[in-house]
Amino acid sequence: MDQDWIKTRIKTIMIATRWAWRLIFILGVLSLLAGITASYLKIDVSFKHSNIASNPVWVDPPMTDWDKFILQFPSGWFFVIAIVLLTAMFLRALLIVTAKHGRQKSG
Repeated sequence: MDQDWIKTRIKTIMIATRWAWRLIFILGVLSLLAGITASYLKIDVSFKHSNIASNPVWVDPPMTDWDKFILQFPSGWFFVIAIVLLTAMFLRALLIVTAKHGRQKSG
């Protein structure tokens, strides 16, 4: 009876761990996409408020609240988070492949 409980508990932990790694991967990809989107918007707003062609008759459009928000938004942190999460996923995958290869070689 105790062995069945332990086996069930181990199986539950393994399933939960698998789902946790899937969630980490999804969060890493979403962080990467959010960083790309935020960077694109920041570049777009910067170009809107800069005289790129050095046109002497160019007039700077008024800065809206949205423009101020985008320019102050810390988009770099999304890339840092994405790199950390996706690196953890890569190292986990590398560990699994290495362990499987070691088992096949010794067996």
